[in-house]
Amino acid sequence: MIKRFFLTMIIFVIPFFANANQDLYKDLNLSWIESIPIFPKLKVDKPNTIEFDSVDGKILVVHVFLEDNQIIQMKSFYNKYFQNDGWLKLNRKKDDMIWEKKIGSNQKKQFIMKRKTFDKWALNYVVEHF
Repeated sequence: MIKRFFLTMIIFVIPFFANANQDLYKDLNLSWIESIPIFPKLKVDKPNTIEFDSVDGKILVVHVFLEDNQIIQMKSFYNKYFQNDGWLKLNRKKDDMIWEKKIGSNQKKQFIMKRKTFDKWALNYVVEHF
């Protein structure tokens, strides 16, 4: 219970106060997060990228920009990828996507895309060990 509380705090509170680590990515293009491909038309807001890593899991928060006319393409890209890779879609809202994959009995991965403004989205990748 306490572990979940702290993990929730890390996911939702700390990203607002943390600064991005400049050495997080070697180049300007982010094309993969672990084995998950990144939609090629996303423009990464590199200074606002945040990463946390601990024995209980890891969290990656990447703010990206996407033109409005490419949103349907992005959703289709991720729907096809995650369905083919055995992920479960957790919601069907217009301005966010949440996919989850359980690995064994003690690990879970989540990939979350939420719209923040007209052209800005937050991509959250969470791995939990419990």
